[in-house]
Amino acid sequence: MKNKIIAAALAVIAIIFAVAMPAAAGDAVVDEKSVIDGIVEFKIKQSGVENAQEFIDKTLAEGAGASSEWYVLALSRYGNNDFSKYAAALDAYISEGHTLGAATNQKLAIAQIAAGYATTFTDTVVDKTLDGGGVMSMIFGLHLLNIGAPSEKYTATSVARELLKIRKADGGWALSGDHSDVDVTAMALTAISPHKDIDGADDAIDDALSFLSSRQLDDGGYKSMMSDENPESAAQVLLALSSLGIDYGEDARFIKNKNTILDAMMRFAVGDGSFSHSVGGAYNSSATVQVMYSLVGVLRMKNGMSPLFMLNYSGTKRIEKSAPTGESGVPTYKIIASAALVFIFAVVCVILIVAKKRNYKNFIAASVILCAALLFVWLTTFTSAENYYGKEIIKKNPVGSVSITVRCDTIVGKSNDKHIPVDGVVLANTKVPIERGETVYDILIQCARKYGIQIDVDAAGYFAGIGNIYQLQFGQLSGWMYFVNGEEASVSADRYVLSDGDVIEWLYTCDIGNDLKK
Repeated sequence: MKNKIIAAALAVIAIIFAVAMPAAAGDAVVDEKSVIDGIVEFKIKQSGVENAQEFIDKTLAEGAGASSEWYVLALSRYGNNDFSKYAAALDAYISEGHTLGAATNQKLAIAQIAAGYATTFTDTVVDKTLDGGGVMSMIFGLHLLNIGAPSEKYTATSVARELLKIRKADGGWALSGDHSDVDVTAMALTAISPHKDIDGADDAIDDALSFLSSRQLDDGGYKSMMSDENPESAAQVLLALSSLGIDYGEDARFIKNKNTILDAMMRFAVGDGSFSHSVGGAYNSSATVQVMYSLVGVLRMKNGMSPLFMLNYSGTKRIEKSAPTGESGVPTYKIIASAALVFIFAVVCVILIVAKKRNYKNFIAASVILCAALLFVWLTTFTSAENYYGKEIIKKNPVGSVSITVRCDTIVGKSNDKHIPVDGVVLANTKVPIERGETVYDILIQCARKYGIQIDVDAAGYFAGIGNIYQLQFGQLSGWMYFVNGEEASVSADRYVLSDGDVIEWLYTCDIGNDLKK
C-alpha cells in the first residue's frame, strides 16, 4: 500500500513538473510577438527615437531606398502606423533617377505599396523589370503581380508557371548552378504559394518542401550554400511555411530532434532584442530584419490573416509629391518660379505694346505659353540629391574605426563611360567609425550617402552597381567583390561583421577575381 502511495505521489509530481516546468530545449515555446516587439524596441533605442512612429518618420524615411524597405514591410503588416513620410522620401529617392537593378526596383515598389501608396513607378515596374532579370526578379515580380500591380505583358499565373519551369532537379531553386539553395528555394515558395491550383504546382511545392526538410540541420536550423548556419536562411524557410499555411511547430518534416526552426533561430538572439549572423556574435542588420518579418508572417498565418507579401495594390493612395514648403504648405520653389513666369509675361506684354504689336493673337499666344509653363511648374516635382546625399556619418557609441576604398582599376581605359574615374578611384581610402555589430554593407551604404555615390543592391544582398558601374557590364564574369584585410570574403556584405582596424576594399573584377590577384 505504501509503495502504491509513493508511486501515485511520484506520478502526480511528474505531471506537475511536465505542466509547470519549461519544455525541453527542443520543445521550448517562443512567443513570436515578444520577439518582434523586442526587435522594434531595439531599433527604437538604437535610432535614438521615442517610439515606432518616430522610427518610421525619421530613421526609415532617412534610409528610404537604401536600408529601410524590409522594416517597412514588416511594420506595415504588424501594426497600424502612418508611412506617409517614408513613402514621400522613397518617391524622392526614386525620382532622383538612380540606375537600379531589376530586383532592387521591385523591392522598392513592394515597400512603397506596403506603405500604402502607389505611383507611376509602381504602376510600370513589372513590365520594366521582368525581362531577363533572373530568378530573383521573377520572384519579386511575381509578388507584385500577386497583389495586383499592373502589367501589359504578364499575369501572375504566367510568371508562376515560368518560375516552376526553372526548378532544379533536386526540387528547389538557385541563383545559378545545378543544385538548389535553401534561401532561394524558400523565397520562390513564398512567391508561388498562392498558385497551388496551377497544373503541377502541388507536386512542385511538395518536392521543394522535401528539399527544405532534407536540408534542415539537427538543431532545427539552416545554412545557405555559401554560409554556415545562420538565422536568415531559417527565417526564409519559416516565411515560406507560413505563406503556405504550414505551422512550423506542428509539421513533423520541419522538426529535428524535437527542435523547430524557431528554436534554432533563437540561438542567434543577442540579448538586447536584436539578432546576430553567427551564434554568440554581435547585432547584424540583415539577420535582425529577416527574423522580424518572418515572425510577422507566422503571426499573420496563426491569426488567419493574409501572408506577409499579399498586400493590397487596389487599396493604395496615389502619392502626393513632397518638396520643401513655405508657411502656407506650398512648395517654395513653385511660388518663386510662378512669380518669375508672371513677371516675364508682364514684361513681354509691355514689349508688345511698346513695339505696337498689339494684335490680340500675340497676347493669346503669350498667355498660352504662360499657362503651359505654370502647369509644368505645378505638376512637376523637382528633387535635389541634397535631400538624400551629403549626410554626415555620426556614431553615438563607436567601438573603433575601419577604412574603406572603392576602385575599378581593371576597367580604366576599356570604355568611354563617363562614370569610370580616370584613376579608377570611386572612393579614396576613407576612415569611418563603427558601432558594435556594423557590417561591410552598413559602411558602404553610409559612405555612399555621405559622398554621393550611386549604389544598387539586389534582392539577394549583392551590390550589383556602385558608382553607376554594374555587374556584367564588362563581360559575364564581371562585377563587384569586396575584401577585408586583403582576404576575399565568403559571405555577403550584410553578413560580415566588422572589427576595429579592419580594412575594406571594394574592387571591380572582369574575371571573377582572377584579375585582382596580386
